[in-house]
Amino acid sequence: MPLTGALEQYSEQLLQQNAKISLLTPIIEKIEQIVPGLQGGRKKQPMLALYSMYARASRGSLERLDSARVNAFLVEHAVEFEQLSMENVVLHLFSTCWVLPFDPAGLETMREEYFRTKYMKGELNVGKLFESALGLALAERHRRMGNEQRSRELVKEVVEGWPDNSALRALENAIELKPLPILNWHSILLPHITV
Repeated sequence: MPLTGALEQYSEQLLQQNAKISLLTPIIEKIEQIVPGLQGGRKKQPMLALYSMYARASRGSLERLDSARVNAFLVEHAVEFEQLSMENVVLHLFSTCWVLPFDPAGLETMREEYFRTKYMKGELNVGKLFESALGLALAERHRRMGNEQRSRELVKEVVEGWPDNSALRALENAIELKPLPILNWHSILLPHITV
């Protein structure tokens, strides 16, 4: 799945600050040709996510993309980005959104389904960075709603999923504090990048 590979490259770039994202212009052009003929979000969303992610990552750095054309394409398919899916959650996280706009119950269900299917052929695997970001963003939603117990549980799950991450291990100790600290995934996982 092209989106999985692009997310791996982008995660590496974010974490190491030196990797390069592959030039995806041919894929972007192919997506512009294919998406209008597809029926249903399940087929469109991975392609639209890749398209949007690349368009955002390339702003200001690649002159090969026609920004007016890209924006028109994204506006034309905007309704697809409003649906709850892992692809759309990643797009929100990718745009450094640390409080997700989706319903927490729906996010919980989607997250469980994602972890059940991520290793199946053809399924999206977003990698440790975005899995952890989702878990922390969901934990923050629960914290804001006053459900600190579920928030702490989610933080522990995130640490179990990425046990060699020192920032997450430090966070695991901090979640015993009362009240629970703000859980800004971006500040926790990517403190070297300012937004």
